[in-house]
Amino acid sequence: IRTNENGSRVSLTPVLVGDNKPFVLIFPGGGYEGCSPYGNDGYAYAAEIKKAGYNAFILQYSVKMEHPAPLDDVNTALEIIEDCKDFFGVTMDNYAVMGSSAGGHLAASWCTKEIGFEHYGKEQPAAALLAYAVTNASGSSGSVLLGEHPSEDLRHALSPDENVGVDYPPTYQWVFD
Repeated sequence: IRTNENGSRVSLTPVLVGDNKPFVLIFPGGGYEGCSPYGNDGYAYAAEIKKAGYNAFILQYSVKMEHPAPLDDVNTALEIIEDCKDFFGVTMDNYAVMGSSAGGHLAASWCTKEIGFEHYGKEQPAAALLAYAVTNASGSSGSVLLGEHPSEDLRHALSPDENVGVDYPPTYQWVFD
């Protein structure tokens, strides 16, 4: 657990195979009102990732806080992982991000240059895995993140579907019917 510059406590749960393998950073869903790693949105994903031979970390990110708090938490999580990579037995190369619902929005946002990885001076994720992800900043998740009177520029920046280009990481997105 580490407190970042916006005052939120960043908590990571490692699910490790070690062996200097890449990792997937998982963002559970919760509509930016909560962050639920239980059920299918966190621990279940991490267990499957471990079975496939990769490391996983589940991030408890800021909720009920406006932008950029959750992205600050992703940055802090990556700093924690990098600081402890030898202890965890992970490599920073080829990491992936994964999220469900609002967590999928956070993962997709991290993959954009303007507000994500490049803005924070981090390496681009090798891939994004998005489960029933919110891909724009409208609806209830967006209103929590954007605040009461967001500018159109902020709404655009926080709508990953409007910021995908040829250099966006390979992405697998799915929804349940």
